[in-house]
Parts: sequence; structure tokens; C-alpha cells
Amino acid sequence: MCIIERVEDGYAVIENGGGVLTVPVSELYENASAGDVLKKTVDGYEKDISATDDRKKYMQELLKKVMGE
Repeated sequence: MCIIERVEDGYAVIENGGGVLTVPVSELYENASAGDVLKKTVDGYEKDISATDDRKKYMQELLKKVMGE
């Protein structure tokens, strides 16, 4: 799974399961942001909407647990 860690200076830092990639923002979709889950395509990367939504829900639940809610 590839996840955008951060976007800065025209590049996205992407975690890819065991390492880190630095990819030009031009290879990503418009409005790419930290936390988005990506799918590799022939033309670059695209957002995996379903996986991103699932991951955000998981992270919200994890935060609730940590905060004792």
C-alpha cells in the first residue's frame, strides 16, 4: 500500500510498505494530500478513494482509543 506521508517543495513523500519514495507532484492527481492511499497507474498515481476512506476511519477510531473516548 502506498500512502502520501507529506507534500512539499513540488514533491510527495510516499510510504510504500517497506520504504519511502519521493515522487514529483506532477505525477499525482490534483489536490493530493497527506494520508491519501494511492494506486500506481501507467501515467503515475491516482487516489484509491475507498482505501483512503477506510484508512481515515481506522485512524479516527485509533485516535479515540488512544484518547480514551
